Amino acid sequence: MNFRSLKCAGSFFPSEPNELNAQLKRVCSRSNISNSLNKSRPVAIIAPHAGYQFSGKLAADAYSTCHGHKHSLIVILSPAHKVAFEGISLCSQDGFEWGDETILIDAKMRASIVKHGMATLFDHAHHAEHGIETQIPFINRFFRHSRVLPVVLGHTSTEKVAHLIDYIHQQCEGKVLFVLSSDLSHFHPREIASSLHQKVAKLIETGQSSELNGNLACGHAAIRGFLISGLGRSARPLQLSSDDSATVTKDSSRVVGYGAWAFYPPRAHILTQKHRDKMLNIARQATSSFLRKGHPPDIAVETFDTPLQTHMPSFVTFQDQGRLRGCIGSLKSVQPLVKDIAKNAIKAATGDHRFKPVQKISELECLEIKISVLSHASKIKVKDEIEALNQLQPSVSGMILRFGRNQETFLPMVWQSLEMPEKFLRGLKAKAGLDPDFWSPDIELFHYFAESFSESG
Repeated sequence: MNFRSLKCAGSFFPSEPNELNAQLKRVCSRSNISNSLNKSRPVAIIAPHAGYQFSGKLAADAYSTCHGHKHSLIVILSPAHKVAFEGISLCSQDGFEWGDETILIDAKMRASIVKHGMATLFDHAHHAEHGIETQIPFINRFFRHSRVLPVVLGHTSTEKVAHLIDYIHQQCEGKVLFVLSSDLSHFHPREIASSLHQKVAKLIETGQSSELNGNLACGHAAIRGFLISGLGRSARPLQLSSDDSATVTKDSSRVVGYGAWAFYPPRAHILTQKHRDKMLNIARQATSSFLRKGHPPDIAVETFDTPLQTHMPSFVTFQDQGRLRGCIGSLKSVQPLVKDIAKNAIKAATGDHRFKPVQKISELECLEIKISVLSHASKIKVKDEIEALNQLQPSVSGMILRFGRNQETFLPMVWQSLEMPEKFLRGLKAKAGLDPDFWSPDIELFHYFAESFSESG
């Protein structure tokens, strides 16, 4: 067999196998990321590709979310750092080899992609490409029996990258992990790099892919392609960690930024019990502070665990002995989750026009809080009301109805009281100010999923 050696060994990571294994063990032991709550399997990760002394811990954070899961194929999407070319390139070798270790390339998938004209074989683009090679030892550690497909992106369109991602995902029946290999901004003072990281995080987590560029992330082509793909549009992002090179060099005048993210299926539960408890506490404390002081509290986002800084939409519900007392939320990702929770909690308690505002701490103490963190909403294509009813997923998904300026939503929990699809849709139309019997081809429907939890467990 024809194997490709790792040319970056000895520079980006140790060339001696025992030293490499020791370093991998160190950086992985420093990772505090896990998916022990729910065992949800990511569909993609963003992992940095600098030397392991700089970004190895963040790469470990990204790969740790995959611990215990089996993926038949790991696809690495890397920018071309050394060679300028048009299109998307694959390499012709059978696998990678270093020391006594080998990892095989999926030759069948490669042949299918080339046959369909989505990429070409161009070995030169893969020579010493650290965007690919820095990922291989991590993949070997976390996925001992999986095959890989290294992909180097040249000058190509975002749509072609998205098409490739969706094609591979479909062919693998979902048993594939996409590794979006990327560092962040390069050679800015640390303060500027930090602000750029916040910008990148917002763009990634809110799906604003068109604004991502090489100044913000060298792997922008892979990230953009994933975000507009069918797989990426519905995925739930979770920011895991961030750092920069000054942590090691101690030179904050000119840093390289790093970040790690994981992307999950829309129905996945991705928040740990610790983070759920923290959000419930934030909701109660923010509302209590507002009642005492008359203004919302300042939320220092950077003081919270990184996953809670992820931009996600949320709803906060107050209940009085099981009866609804207020419910308000966001349908789109507009701000970090901790701020969204605090804002929606205050509004639900004091600004839901269906109820008298909560005014006293003593009343607040008698109310139970429930939080729903939402996935991105996806449009449902329907021809008529019968087809709309058939598309509903009782007890599973929430629904947004939009008609002209009228828009309303029912969270998945509403299925508990409106169990039949007909009653659910009629109730949603009534909530939106429409006649329950009304239907128009101009009605738009969107469905989403919710990760819900409450103070009562």
